Amino acid sequence: RATNDLDHVPRPELGSEGFFYRHGHRGLLTHQLLSQLADSTTMKDAYRQPWRTALPARGQREAVLEFMLYQKYRKEMLEEICPPPGPMESVSTTHQDYCAEGFQPAPLPTTQPHDCYTEQPHSYWLEQAHSVPGVTSIRTTDTPFRRNAAFSTPITEYLGQPMP
Repeated sequence: RATNDLDHVPRPELGSEGFFYRHGHRGLLTHQLLSQLADSTTMKDAYRQPWRTALPARGQREAVLEFMLYQKYRKEMLEEICPPPGPMESVSTTHQDYCAEGFQPAPLPTTQPHDCYTEQPHSYWLEQAHSVPGVTSIRTTDTPFRRNAAFSTPITEYLGQPMP
């Protein structure tokens, strides 16, 4: 072969054999004498980075401690740079208008005893039920609202009854 003298192990003053593998051989023949040397070699192009070394560069404990310290100092710096906002006060004109100094709210005294289990509670709607259209008339205060059958009752049966 014409390149047998180039394939031997180079002299120490030119560099090691690994240097020639990484950076290319300076004495290789070329078809274009004035061209520059190539940036990459077949060794560089074919080299693959190993994906995992046998031992990690640092341990899990060290990584967790570093993360915790980072979070601690990050929180301190954030509090210095932008302090948390104070509690928000919601003040409206209603609060200002109806705020009386020294007022103590107290429930009204009961006028008569009520049985909470059997009596129907008195409310605005119960008091106004007689004026609401479409609601059956309430004859006693202790009965709950009834269904209105005025929409489904035939007119012949409904003629003699009072309007709901």
